[in-house]
Amino acid sequence: MADHFYLTELQQLRHDVIAAMRTTFSGGKRATAEFSIRNRSHRMESLEGCRKLLQWINEEIGRLESVSKMVPTRHRARLTK
Repeated sequence: MADHFYLTELQQLRHDVIAAMRTTFSGGKRATAEFSIRNRSHRMESLEGCRKLLQWINEEIGRLESVSKMVPTRHRARLTK
């Protein structure tokens, strides 16, 4: 069940980081992207830093989703609800 909450947090974080990237770095502007993780504010100064964070988030989501696919079907519902 903890994996489900972690997966949900990661999916929300991915959404927040993408939104921050779009509003902050659109049009080649230099600025600071801001988003929160577990009610703590974080700032990233560069687009490259955001991309690296996003890559890690996507890898973690992929890992968690592949683990949930290995769980027998009757138990999978508990992980995905």
